[in-house]
Amino acid sequence: MPSSSLSRFRLIFLAVFLLVCLNLRMPISAADPLLKSLMDDLNISVMNASLFALMPVMVLGIASPLGSVLCNYISPRMLILYALCLCLAGAIIRAWGDMTALYAGNIILGLGLGVTGSIILGMVKRIYSDQIPSIMGLYTAVMNAGTALGSALAAPLMLLLGGWQAGLLIWAAPLALLLLVWLLICIKLPSGGGEGLSTSALNIRFRPLFTHRKAWYITLFYLLRVAASWMFIVWLPVLMQQRGLSLDEGGLVIAICTCGAIPGGLLMSRVSRWLGSARALILICMPCTALGAALILLGPLNLWPIWALIYGLSSGFMFALAATLIVSSCANEESTIALSGMSQGIGFLGGSCLAWMGTLVFKLPSPHLGMVFAYFIMMVLGLYFGYYCDTEEKIDTNLIDTAQS
Repeated sequence: MPSSSLSRFRLIFLAVFLLVCLNLRMPISAADPLLKSLMDDLNISVMNASLFALMPVMVLGIASPLGSVLCNYISPRMLILYALCLCLAGAIIRAWGDMTALYAGNIILGLGLGVTGSIILGMVKRIYSDQIPSIMGLYTAVMNAGTALGSALAAPLMLLLGGWQAGLLIWAAPLALLLLVWLLICIKLPSGGGEGLSTSALNIRFRPLFTHRKAWYITLFYLLRVAASWMFIVWLPVLMQQRGLSLDEGGLVIAICTCGAIPGGLLMSRVSRWLGSARALILICMPCTALGAALILLGPLNLWPIWALIYGLSSGFMFALAATLIVSSCANEESTIALSGMSQGIGFLGGSCLAWMGTLVFKLPSPHLGMVFAYFIMMVLGLYFGYYCDTEEKIDTNLIDTAQS
């Protein structure tokens, strides 16, 4: 591919990639601030409300490796097209108005987002192999921007549109736009070898990763980040309302946390180089996330925007680093999709189960203190696994498979 065409291709695909990132969490986060309305309107218990909120994350854990396996039969770009159709269908069904539709829609939505999120990282490895840290910083920043938009606008849109059903349905609109844009990508953008989009199925192998130490360190680091973050974010509006904030303010806390993560994602690559290693960044930022969470839940209430920014900035660094480790630690597109499926699959499924167990803190005399303690435990474990992720070793599933055989 000529250099001028390659430059144009990279620029166009980057814009589309960022639109995908914007939607990867936005329709999920938009449901969290509405939990209390759902609980009141449908008489949902705390445990079932938690299951509803975390169900898309659990499904992400099933869909991520599923997407990697399907790449053995369908080209990645066509698989994402089908996955986005699922996303749109799930967002529409979720707003139907009863418990069955809520759960079914969330499952379908999570399947589509999980497949899309796992495969898109392989495309990044193929197209931007020389710019991984910068691109993954953008990935984290834009995904957090989408999460912030969903959290901040969910309650106001619900009130404006007259109910939680319409408040959930509105999030099908950006997914419809994304589906249309990706369809144009499949038709217009170059394909084939080099930095183009693959038009054929790939050869994805999971088994070699199961015996690879670095793959497991990355996976467990990702799992603990997911568990701590979702346990904290899902119940943050409820916990802050218990502290005296309104429904709108509870959603705003999440929005500021996620907005604070945007500069963290953008600056991760530069700060990591300045500190000399990713390990130094982990040692600084992971304790800061726990400190920020503790200050939000236990610190002076009038200073909660400052605490939310501390939490958001440090968590933005960590999520950008976790995504970068998945892509930069692999030697090729196939290995990246395999590691993405493993780390996101185990990470989302195991992390959401741990986050769901966070509902047990509501049985304690002080739920806020219990949440801080649970977050601290996950931070310490994540610190251990994250520290050993930062090595120069490249994971190549083909070479591992050959060596073992």
